[in-house]
Amino acid sequence: PRHGGTAVAEAILGSRPAEEARLLAQRVAALGAVAVVGVEAGGKQQLIVARGDGLAVDAGKVVRETVTPLGGRGGGKPDLAQAGGPDADTLARAVSEATRLVATMLGTGT
Repeated sequence: PRHGGTAVAEAILGSRPAEEARLLAQRVAALGAVAVVGVEAGGKQQLIVARGDGLAVDAGKVVRETVTPLGGRGGGKPDLAQAGGPDADTLARAVSEATRLVATMLGTGT
């Protein structure tokens, strides 16, 4: 979907290496978009958020605000951040919440 004219890609990849998910998110972001990717890596759930240059999204803030209430930890830079949590049941909720926060930062969320 698009939020404020910016494409936001959301995906849950299943069981993949975290590095693969991070590279995918970075490639999507390089196209001027925001990527919100959930992945199970090494028995842990990972949330990765990446944004293109000049977009009003702080990926580090998105992952911190998303996973802390779910019992996870993480952080990163404004353009790329990663967080993890122990509970597979919360991954879809984390991806959805992160996408909602991204939409809010882009000025289109509720």
